[in-house]
Parts: sequence; C-alpha cells; structure tokens
Amino acid sequence: MSDITIRVATPDDAAALLDLYAPYVRETAISFETVVPSEGEFRRRIIHTLQRYPYLVAEYRGVILGYAYTGPFVGRAAYDWCAETSIYVDMRSRHHGVGRALYEAIERVSRAQHIQSLCACIGVPDGADDDYLTRNSIDFHAHMGYRMVGEFRRCGYKFGRWYNMAWMEKHIGAVECFCRDKKMAGFAALDHIAEFQDGKCPVQLMVMGCEKFKGKGFDAFLMSQMWDCREDRERIFRECRYQVVATDMLAAALPALERANLDADFVEALAELYPTCEAFYFQNCGKLLLAEDVRSHQIEGSDRFIRFGVNVRFFNIEGTEDMLIDTVGMNTLFLPDLQYHFHSMDPNWVVNHAYNAASYILEHDNPIGDGETIDGIENGRMSREIQWKCQYEDALIQPPRGVVDIHMGDYASGKR
Repeated sequence: MSDITIRVATPDDAAALLDLYAPYVRETAISFETVVPSEGEFRRRIIHTLQRYPYLVAEYRGVILGYAYTGPFVGRAAYDWCAETSIYVDMRSRHHGVGRALYEAIERVSRAQHIQSLCACIGVPDGADDDYLTRNSIDFHAHMGYRMVGEFRRCGYKFGRWYNMAWMEKHIGAVECFCRDKKMAGFAALDHIAEFQDGKCPVQLMVMGCEKFKGKGFDAFLMSQMWDCREDRERIFRECRYQVVATDMLAAALPALERANLDADFVEALAELYPTCEAFYFQNCGKLLLAEDVRSHQIEGSDRFIRFGVNVRFFNIEGTEDMLIDTVGMNTLFLPDLQYHFHSMDPNWVVNHAYNAASYILEHDNPIGDGETIDGIENGRMSREIQWKCQYEDALIQPPRGVVDIHMGDYASGKR
C-alpha cells in the first residue's frame, strides 16, 4: 500500500483501536493481557501515553489499519533515554508495509525526543510455534534492525500453556559512546562515515575531562580579533577557572559541507551538555563566543559553521589609509579563506561581504576559479553590477594558508 497515512492518535480513536486490538487479546498470545480492556480504559491509555510519548495510527483511505506507540522503559529517571515500543496491525492488513511505516515514523519521533534506544518486549513460543503465537514478531523486529538481547523462559501463562518473553533492542541515536574514563569520553558519530583506502569508520567526537584554565596562548594579537566578545573578552579570560577541550577526529575525510554541519551540531550539543559554560573558544579560527549566543541563535544549516567556526578579522595598515580584512577557519574544511586589502570603504560592508562569500564557498564547494569574478559592493549591498576579481595567493597575515584575494576595483590597495 503506497497511500498509507501516519498521524497522531486522539482519544476519539479509542473505539476503532480497541476493535483492532481485541482479537490479539482474545485469540493470541501476542498480547499477554487476558481480558479485553473497556473503551474508557483504552481511551485513558491513549491520553496517558500522549502526555510524553508518540502514539501513532496508520490509515488507508480513512480506515485505521494499525497503531504503534512508545512508553517508559522501566520508569526510572536514568532510563529516560530509552523507550519501549508496542505495535498492532489489523490482522487482515499484515504484510502490506503498515508495520514498517509505523515503526519508521516512531523512530523519527523518538530521535527528535533524543531517545537513544528502542526496546521491544515480545512473546515467544516455548518451543515450536502454536495456534496462538509464532515467531513472526521476532522476524519483523529483526527485519527492522532490532537485535536479540535476551529471553526469559516460561514467564507468561495464557491459554493453558507457558510462553517465553524476548527483549529486542535497536540503537537509534546518532552517536555511540565507545570510551569513557576520567580523562576523556569518545563518541562515534554513526551517521558520518570517514572512508580511507584501507577501510571506513565513523568520525569520532572527543570530549576531554574538565581541568583548570591557565590562560596560556591567548596573546594580545589573538584577543584583538575577538570581535564577537569585545565587551566581555577580558572579563571572561580573567574570571575563567576551568576549561573542557573538545575536538573531532577523522572528520577531515568528510566532504566540507558534511563536516561543517557535524561540527555545528557538536557545538550545539556541548552547549546543552554544559549548561553553566559561559563561553566557547574556537581554536581553528581564534573566535570567542558567549555560550548564550550559541544556545539562542536562529541560524540554520551550514551557516552555523560560518557563525561558529569562521572569524572575520580587521587590521589597519600602519602608516597608510589602507585596511585589511580576512577570514580564518575555512581552511579547516580545506576551503580557501578570503582576503581584502583596500581603502576608502566602510569596513563593516566588507565584513558582511566576507561572511556572505564564505557561506557561498561552503555551500557550493568552492566554485570560484582563479581569475574569475564575484559580486562586489555598491552602497553597502552586494551588486551584480560590480564585479571584483578573485586571485589565489598566500595570506598576507598569519597563520600561513592559501586565500582567495578579492581585488576590490577602485578600492583595492597593494600591488597585484
């Protein structure tokens, strides 16, 4: 069935869902209930589940064919990252993709809730299949990516016979912790695979243990270019007592856009993980941001990396009217930084141009060739009527790296 619709259940679905569920109670050992609940009880169950967990129904042309929901696993607070699944499909509609559609939807919602694992408690025959219970549910869950965790023997009694209970689980989290001690914790980013000549493996995200902040390496030159925290930078370095270092590993093998989004996700996760953190320092570009700016931003997609991981710097050239603006951080993604050597233009206009150009380079995997042109600035805005020539060369100011030098026409300075 290609026209299956998945929607959130409502208490008014209770009668229809109960009609679907009742045969499982009366005629099978798939449900370990022995008495069909009342419509009022079923309605209360839907309301209770929807207070915190998804309860979904599958429809085909307005007819309910199945439903699935999750609930607490065990019920203790430490288990909040895990949920138990339940699914029931109209017995006349099995093997038509209804169960898959429901479970795929349940997984999407559960991931959005930051659930890491889904668990299924499944009745199993104590021996061969019988008239009331088969291993079809085991096979279905295995097909959906669940793995067998364990089986309890003869723990359910129905229809005058004993049944076993199996637990199966599926890890749906985007990361998996592979090491943890007092010095560090390591997480595998399962959705981001680094490929090499001799194999492939997930990118690793490393978080070091909390240690005292000594303030070394932050000289006047670095601090002078921390424009996003001009009013707070000295106070932050003066009052900071502890630091946590975090980095990615193997991510250099990813495409630039994928790594940019992964690193932005990592930063946002760290901001949530350390709610008392006051500031983030990005060593790759020398940028300092208030943690609150990271938590409250409204930026989407790859522009988050431009905001977090790219610093636009400004310099006055001593003894002249010239200015220089450049970016630092794009080289982390093996993309070129930008450089503007100019005079007689509002530097704020050039800063905005640099951020826009960096975003364009990242989003389109650097389509700018040596000698080609890019839209320039007219009255503070980018304009196609103004074209500035791009030239690849070495950066004029440290750190050493390749840059796209933007020749700003009548505003350009220096010898080219």
